[in-house]
Amino acid sequence: MAETQPGGGIAWNDAAAYAGTTQRVCGPLAGTGNSSDDVFVNLGRDYPDPGRFQIVVWDVGALEPIRGGVTVCTAGVITLYNGVAQIELESPELIEIYE
Repeated sequence: MAETQPGGGIAWNDAAAYAGTTQRVCGPLAGTGNSSDDVFVNLGRDYPDPGRFQIVVWDVGALEPIRGGVTVCTAGVITLYNGVAQIELESPELIEIYE
């Protein structure tokens, strides 16, 4: 039975199977990172684990820190980058955090 996600959607570890489709993806926060002005939010497993799900927010500089132990959700087109399932966002407001 599939794990129920806040507000519906699919689990982070199922996302790769939905590559090329628009989905709402949720999972436990595993870590965050940044490169230049781009921010990466990793769900399920942290970077560099290739089994992680990654939310990429382009050109934002930084995000407010996200506490550990939360569930993070977002929606968008799932793509694969070097085998890692991800959703690319233009705005951090599209990231939802559940305690």
